[in-house]
Amino acid sequence: MTGNVISCVLAVALVLPTLSLASTTDQGVTRAQVRAELSQLEQAGFQPGAANINYPYELRHAERTLRESRASADSANTATVASASKQGL
Repeated sequence: MTGNVISCVLAVALVLPTLSLASTTDQGVTRAQVRAELSQLEQAGFQPGAANINYPYELRHAERTLRESRASADSANTATVASASKQGL
């Protein structure tokens, strides 16, 4: 009988930290973040309201366009910082 009680207490002690960690997970993205991303996709040429059978392809194309524009902007920023450091700014 005492062995069963000890086993139960030990099992609860091992499971309790796992349950507390599960409640502190990431909440995901906010509505504002989703709207901002949708706006960026629309600027890249994606039309979410259009009845189009090529929907997945157009979405991927808009995402690729965004990635490329961000990459070129990042490289431009890197070049500007390098140029400024050369000039001693």
